[in-house]
Amino acid sequence: ISVTDDLLVMDVKNKKVSINSIKEPKSGLGIENTRFRLQLVYPGAHQLSIKDTKDNFQVHLSLSLK
Repeated sequence: ISVTDDLLVMDVKNKKVSINSIKEPKSGLGIENTRFRLQLVYPGAHQLSIKDTKDNFQVHLSLSLK
């Protein structure tokens, strides 16, 4: 996480862990809720990108603090 002038930037990368259990279907509701809330609080002043690869998740979030 870094803050430069009026811009907050956060980058997170998590490695996926394989667990032998019953796989439930993914709903994605948490991600959609996060996108909705960002639009409400930071309309036109945020960028959220999420990459879901075979081995990891990567999230990039930038917020204009003006």
